[in-house]
Amino acid sequence: MSGGANTTTRIDMLIRKFLAGAALAVAFLGAAQATPVNLSTNGTWAEFDVDQVEFGTPNWIDIADGSDLSFVFTVPVGLTGALTVVDAGFAGDRFEVFANAASLGFTSAAIDSYPTSIGLDFDAALADSNYSRAVFALAAGDYLITGRMSLSALDDLGASIDASVGGLNVMLVPEPATYLMLLTGLGLLTIRRRRGT
Repeated sequence: MSGGANTTTRIDMLIRKFLAGAALAVAFLGAAQATPVNLSTNGTWAEFDVDQVEFGTPNWIDIADGSDLSFVFTVPVGLTGALTVVDAGFAGDRFEVFANAASLGFTSAAIDSYPTSIGLDFDAALADSNYSRAVFALAAGDYLITGRMSLSALDDLGASIDASVGGLNVMLVPEPATYLMLLTGLGLLTIRRRRGT
């Protein structure tokens, strides 16, 4: 009977250790998730980083502490959001972009540029076809944008760098139907003014 009691005690201890470990893992995961960054909808660039070497994840992160980085914004009714994502630093990285946990797709293929770097000039990277980029159209709604590096730039020995920096911005534009209504309205006003004179 004492053997059965010892086995039960060992199982209880293992269960307690497992539960304690699970609680620590949940606490760690909660701490690793940063507060979402409010992304301006006026085309201002926001930065994200990836560092698989130090933080072990291909996800977009806050380089200060390695926490997952996400961006939030709202596209109002009657408007469309144009979300632009571009690689920077060394060309050669590609990203998969997610909106509300659903994949929007990947940025374009790129050409490795190591050791030449464009730095953090996102406008220059967007104008340089060597750098990966994509523009995604978003309908009206609330968005939480995240991403991950799907392909790393290579160093001069052909090894993956596994670290990157990129930028994203969003601009709001009227939906095509809104443009059509606006142009039709302006046309009617012009016709009425001509008839009245």
